[in-house]
Amino acid sequence: MTNAELIAQAAKKQNFDYTGDNLFTYPEWKKRGYQVKKGEKTFLRVRIWGEVNKKKYSNMTFPKVSFPWVWAKLFTIDQVVPIEAKST
Repeated sequence: MTNAELIAQAAKKQNFDYTGDNLFTYPEWKKRGYQVKKGEKTFLRVRIWGEVNKKKYSNMTFPKVSFPWVWAKLFTIDQVVPIEAKST
């Protein structure tokens, strides 16, 4: 199962209409020019495939490419606002 399928399955259980562009992690919203509103709680927490940070786990042995399960904390489009451009 892909990460998108895992997210879609978890969103369906919450009766949320996941379209692929309305549910992201905090860093992904920020990359897209949005800020999570202050005080908002994670809408959906789901286990997805993630990459190992080899520096963080340098004392462990992993295959060349390793994708362990990680928790993704997702926010909806209703929980974010556009980041305003800073004037200089």
